[in-house]
Amino acid sequence: MPKPVAASDALVYLAAADLRKAVVPGPGFAAEQAGRACPWLLNAVDEEAADRWTFTYASGTELKAVLRVQLAPTYGVATSQVSLTNLSTKPSQPFSRLSALSLKLVDLPGPARIMSCAGGGYSDAVGYPGRDAYWTRWDMPLPNHGVTLSSGPEDGLSSRQDLPIVMVAAGPAWDAPGLFFGMEWSGTWQAKLRAPGQHRRDGGDPQNRREYPPGLEIDIGPIVTGLVLEPGETFELPTIHLGFFEGGFEVGSNALRRYITARITPKRSDAPIALPVVCVQWPGIRSYTEADIYRQADAAAELGAEFFVFDSEWFGPHPAAIGNWEPDLARMPHGVAALSAHVRSRGMGFGLFFDGECAAENTKLLRQHPEFFYPGDTGPWMPPGSRLLNYGLPQAAEYMIQLVSDLIDRYTLAYLHWEMDVAPGPVWQREDPTGKRQFAHYQGLYRVWQALLTRHPGLTMQFGRVAGHRLDLGTMKYTPRYMSPEYGGLALAWRENNR
Repeated sequence: MPKPVAASDALVYLAAADLRKAVVPGPGFAAEQAGRACPWLLNAVDEEAADRWTFTYASGTELKAVLRVQLAPTYGVATSQVSLTNLSTKPSQPFSRLSALSLKLVDLPGPARIMSCAGGGYSDAVGYPGRDAYWTRWDMPLPNHGVTLSSGPEDGLSSRQDLPIVMVAAGPAWDAPGLFFGMEWSGTWQAKLRAPGQHRRDGGDPQNRREYPPGLEIDIGPIVTGLVLEPGETFELPTIHLGFFEGGFEVGSNALRRYITARITPKRSDAPIALPVVCVQWPGIRSYTEADIYRQADAAAELGAEFFVFDSEWFGPHPAAIGNWEPDLARMPHGVAALSAHVRSRGMGFGLFFDGECAAENTKLLRQHPEFFYPGDTGPWMPPGSRLLNYGLPQAAEYMIQLVSDLIDRYTLAYLHWEMDVAPGPVWQREDPTGKRQFAHYQGLYRVWQALLTRHPGLTMQFGRVAGHRLDLGTMKYTPRYMSPEYGGLALAWRENNR
């Protein structure tokens, strides 16, 4: 690769030649302060290896940006991460936009086409998956008003509205070359895709509506509002994955799946983890006795299940007992360790439900460590007095690593259903409307998940329910498996009445 003159040269180096030529040289990221775009001047380009580059940019004398690009030629993918540093002795001007990826393409053979997907939702559909929860969105060609995708307005979860992975075909032909992109990020985000010049308003008057030249501007980043960098502070934006394909969306979809399997999701013995057959008792059986659970485990073994997961309420009523991570001996008088031994004697791995992101009022975890939690109620979905755990606190993250590791060892867990029963958005909006706390929170949460997988290399993790609204490249690094957010209505009634 010849020495790039801009970071965008490295980002799109693996693209098809015509697509590469269409990219306007630039830093590959963007920022706005008080609604004004920050101008970036390239100061240095360092080749760290044949497939790895570091670019240093400056915006005036106050801001420095360092962008690191890593190429994966086998998969046609570039990863990048930018860090921003406030070089001044004063707080920075507030940021109104931070785009971890910003590209401009011009002179395309025609309008670009966009493929995206609904990220999830609750469903009353009887079939699986519910079509009102998951569906593909096609914008072909790119509409005159452009396309805006986002995590959604309220819940603070990455895929509550749109899946934060997008695919673009750079032209109208069915086999046009294209690209896909996504962020390692589980918080709120927004992506805008539009033709060059579409950001200029036409006042809504059809007579003022203009024809835009074939091209595409791509911006994606976490949602921030007035975020400020303190003097000397360095702030990392989420890692971007930018891949390229030739041959249309079908080829691109397969390339994306191969890349996620090979380079994103966790491995075992350096190989992808095959999706196992898992029997989970919740929510199909909500009113049970200990004998019921043992019968279910035996039936699962006879059917060839590889794991049996004792899901919610092993610790007490759900959700009022979330935070009491000890067996409910009133319902399971022989305890969970005995059940684990029985399940393993039937040739299955044993798993448990665990919600590591909140605690209900008066539960053991919240009573013993109220300092680990954000102040105030969590809002919807949990009982009044429940609190959201603050993974931005290193001591909270370390405590949870040890707590969950102890559970894994005590009950010989091979499977962990990590749940999230709260929507963090209202808490973050109340405590920090700038969006800054999300970054420290998810850095801490990712560290917990990585520590658990490192300490327990045979462990398989599954994310579910509200955590099923975090289908993104950040969570995919820690699990090969998600549980679709639980269905309500007819589907839940059918499971309860036909157990």
